[in-house]
Amino acid sequence: EPLPRPHLVIAFNSGIHHYGSWERTLTCILRSPLQPDFVVTAWNLTEAVVVRQILQDHGGVVIEGMDLKENEFSSLLAKEIMDDHGTCAYDNRYAIAV
Repeated sequence: EPLPRPHLVIAFNSGIHHYGSWERTLTCILRSPLQPDFVVTAWNLTEAVVVRQILQDHGGVVIEGMDLKENEFSSLLAKEIMDDHGTCAYDNRYAIAV
């Protein structure tokens, strides 16, 4: 029996741009006849821009008003990211919805 259409799929701090294992999942979500809304969060704007491009490359169309949107509910605690030239990042700082 088929599953009901999900209303929303969310990937918090997914690291989509770092892991090739996302390929099949992105194809499943973004090319599904069920067409669920898909929200991905990112630590910083640089990451969010890369993630947006990956989503678009897989057929995602950005929802108006949700393109590289700063998440007002993101973490207030800064993290120093050692592999990001010592800059600060925040959990779920930016959101992209397709």
